[in-house]
Amino acid sequence: MVAHGLYLSAADIELINQQDAFLVHNARSNMNNHVGYNHQLAQYRNLALGTDGIGSDMFEELKFAFFKHRDAGGPLWPDSFARFLANGNQLLARNFGANFGCLAAGYKADLTICDYPSPTPLAAQNIGGHLAFGMGGLAASTA
Repeated sequence: MVAHGLYLSAADIELINQQDAFLVHNARSNMNNHVGYNHQLAQYRNLALGTDGIGSDMFEELKFAFFKHRDAGGPLWPDSFARFLANGNQLLARNFGANFGCLAAGYKADLTICDYPSPTPLAAQNIGGHLAFGMGGLAASTA
């Protein structure tokens, strides 16, 4: 796992990808510390979102990551950032030897419920947009 990874070379990224490692992107922390932006997010095989301790609201982290990416001229859309958020479950599985990220037998019961008044129909195809433009941590509760 590599955190931040702002100034990695193409060879560094290739090595990270060959090792099936993760880059954990901490957009708010990078912005707060004025250390630059990772313009190579689309090059990573495995990317997850993190906070680096600047907060614990992963909905906000997704929004900051997406909007900073778009501001920097990046090609990714909200569905990519929703996937990066969900990729945290793979990191948990690798490090804790348990299954996460699915409501099914044999998986850890880590569940977030959102009381979200959706302004448009909510479907698998547009969940990324709802996460980036609508949902927020204040609507979430965990079980």
